[in-house]
Amino acid sequence: MEIKYEKRAKEVGISFANGLYKDWFIKSPEMGPNFTWEKFPNICGCLAKVNTFTSFSIEEWYEMTIKQRDELEKICYEAAFKGARDLLNS
Repeated sequence: MEIKYEKRAKEVGISFANGLYKDWFIKSPEMGPNFTWEKFPNICGCLAKVNTFTSFSIEEWYEMTIKQRDELEKICYEAAFKGARDLLNS
């Protein structure tokens, strides 16, 4: 797989973590009683994973094999999870 795709997937994951952290940190009192920051890294990872395809053109996405797409989604999830965890620990 081309390295530019892996880099882009990592960037998407980190962007999700940073954006959600900034947005949710401000709104955390409004998040409700079931919200906990312990769940935050997993939430970021899942949202980033399902939105990985939006960072690619239709041509790029569909010229990849399903295995490659799954790998990029995993990379994106892991980058978002790690980014969110790092933000919470800082």
